[in-house]
Amino acid sequence: LSAGVDGRIIRVDEEALQTAVWNTDSPVRVLATTPDGSTAFAGTEEGSVLRLDLESGEDEVIGQVGQEVLAMTWLPGPSALLIGDAVGTVSLMVPEDDGWRVSPIAEFGAEVRSISSDPADSRVALAGALPTVTILDTDDWSTLAVLRGHTSDVRDTAWSDDGSTLVTVSRDQTVRLWTRDFAELSVANVHRADNRAVHVGTGDTIVTASNSGETLLWPGPPAWETAGCMLAERALSPSEWAIHAGPDVSPVAICN
Repeated sequence: LSAGVDGRIIRVDEEALQTAVWNTDSPVRVLATTPDGSTAFAGTEEGSVLRLDLESGEDEVIGQVGQEVLAMTWLPGPSALLIGDAVGTVSLMVPEDDGWRVSPIAEFGAEVRSISSDPADSRVALAGALPTVTILDTDDWSTLAVLRGHTSDVRDTAWSDDGSTLVTVSRDQTVRLWTRDFAELSVANVHRADNRAVHVGTGDTIVTASNSGETLLWPGPPAWETAGCMLAERALSPSEWAIHAGPDVSPVAICN
């Protein structure tokens, strides 16, 4: 699925053939899908949330939050949609017999740009127009941790399949890895521009992209630090490496 400011949502199959097109009345800012791939959700600039049946092709507006929707993720446990908007409100959308109920559950404090769900646990990562990442418990919506380390807005977050690693990317041009206990595992500043997106695939393969058009494919831990140094195409001194990597990473073994 892909979407854009023209308000169109396009589905393309494995052979790169366009199989469906949905037209909305507003630029589409974010998409999310259910794990089984049967349903997609779209958030728009005007604050509406659409549900798309990917099997029948039918669509419907299921809610309106009043602000531009910039982030969303499907929560399999409660079977609900979690959305974040341009003023920092995080809301839960729950299906009921007479429609979808929208309930604000948290205030991020700034524009929400990313919401990602841990596939192995009941927690989500929130990020946006702040240099921090907030981790929420989806059972009671309490704050489990606030991750600090980035020096500018965090653009995107993604979890590994087993929930052991969280990857975050920022306008500060760094890509950071965090452990299950939210300790910083590693940092790399390979991209030469504002980082925009991150995805963790099967086997913990990591893909990051920047607004310069550069996309990088990374092997997951433990090969992360080696790949980071190689992709940076420069040998870092111990003092330089200390700025861009965790305290337990040896710059000699990795970069020389």
